[in-house]
Amino acid sequence: MIGTAPHGSAGDDHQYVDNSPLPAAAEYCVFGFSNVCGLGDEDCDQGQSGSAPTGCVVSNVEATDDDCDEVCITWTATCPDVTEFQVLRATILVGTVPAAGGPNYSFCHAAPAGAAGGYQIRPVNACGNGTSQPSPPESGLRQAAPGNVTGISASDTLCDKVVVTWTDLAAADQYEVRRNPGGTLATVAGDVNTYDDLTAVAGSTYNYTVVGLNECGVGSVATGNGGTRRASGTGTALYTLVTAGPPNWTYSMDVTSGCLDRVKIRDYCDGTTATAPAGWTANVYGLDSIIFSTTTAVGAQDAIVTGFVLSHPTCDGDGRWNVGQSGGSIRGPLPVGDNAALPTEYSVNVFPNPFNPMTNFRIAIPQASETRILVFNIAGQLVRDMSMGRMQAGYHTVQFGGSDLPSGMYFARIQAGNFHSTHKLMLLK
Repeated sequence: MIGTAPHGSAGDDHQYVDNSPLPAAAEYCVFGFSNVCGLGDEDCDQGQSGSAPTGCVVSNVEATDDDCDEVCITWTATCPDVTEFQVLRATILVGTVPAAGGPNYSFCHAAPAGAAGGYQIRPVNACGNGTSQPSPPESGLRQAAPGNVTGISASDTLCDKVVVTWTDLAAADQYEVRRNPGGTLATVAGDVNTYDDLTAVAGSTYNYTVVGLNECGVGSVATGNGGTRRASGTGTALYTLVTAGPPNWTYSMDVTSGCLDRVKIRDYCDGTTATAPAGWTANVYGLDSIIFSTTTAVGAQDAIVTGFVLSHPTCDGDGRWNVGQSGGSIRGPLPVGDNAALPTEYSVNVFPNPFNPMTNFRIAIPQASETRILVFNIAGQLVRDMSMGRMQAGYHTVQFGGSDLPSGMYFARIQAGNFHSTHKLMLLK
């Protein structure tokens, strides 16, 4: 006998709980008992206590890592004594699935985006929890939009462009390169981390940012970096004699900072000619200057340019040069110009003509004179009055700028002492 229960009224249901059951099945019998008449007839039945799942095997556990909305976990299990499966992420319960209809099960979890987590399946019945499987947990990841792009850098030393670079993001399939002002410049592939902005205006500074994109969305805008395309004519250079004449003097130019597109030579013999390097042009403006120029400015990052040639069959001596903010003397054609003998008569040479937007008046003055230049439009209206005051005897160059004037024909009247001369000018924009 393992216990007794009090009697009740006839027909009442009774219950007895065996709190110390045998580990195996046992036969339970119930007897009626009377203090007067003793034991009645028995009625027996087999019974066995239950337990938490112990032999349930969960297999083929897989968790996705390519979805933007959720992580989906699938598994296989055949466990007769299991009522449900609990889904755990990093040991935290995130969902339950009834153990019906197997052997294949699935569950999708709206996990935090961008953070991987280890998933396990735990079998459960009324008596408790089984062992969480697999061990170690199966990793799953909900994809997220890219994070901030870092390492953004924009150049400020190049003459023809601004180069933008950044650090790759593993989650980015594409990048948007943005400029302020200017908006989105381009979209490039996810394996690219550099972009050349050829549309930047020389001398202007822009703020460049890069934003990552993938199928889950657009990343946040990172802090940008300022970049500048250098303006031509600003910078310094070294100008060096490579071979000496006569008849030919060859020079090289090494830009040490900024961007340069013009080399000016002064003090040379009458009859000196010039030959330019590839991509450059050479213009001889009387006895005033020889100007080498190019439409593609040279920067400090570029190679040394050689091939600037001055030619004269007999002359030798010291000349002068100017490139951007640098200048100096060179061994070359004999000095003339400012270092030559004083002129014996008044004269005016205008160069270049036609022009846009600058031209020069080269004025020879044999004696100190009050000097003035008046510029008229084709209707005879005075558009510029330039008074230079009393200029000393010698050769003088005066610049005239027409950036504020419309294209067309103009007339310049140069007055020096009793001398006057009128020249036709053509401004072409």
